[in-house]
Amino acid sequence: MATFLFWNLRKKNLTHDLVTLCHENKVDVIILAESEGIEKTVLLEAVNQGQLTKFFNPSNQLSGLSFFFKYPA
Repeated sequence: MATFLFWNLRKKNLTHDLVTLCHENKVDVIILAESEGIEKTVLLEAVNQGQLTKFFNPSNQLSGLSFFFKYPA
């Protein structure tokens, strides 16, 4: 069963907290609202570090939401 994480960041940079939550809860899909305060490439590098399955961020995003999906390496 897939594990989803949804978080309204309110334009705050919470990269460390997101990475911790994802690793502790084995999250498969990350959905972020109001994520303007976070650099998506930095988040991807941090959440993928040392992991066998990697998250990716598709380029066709809905306005206001950011999606990250885990995909086998």
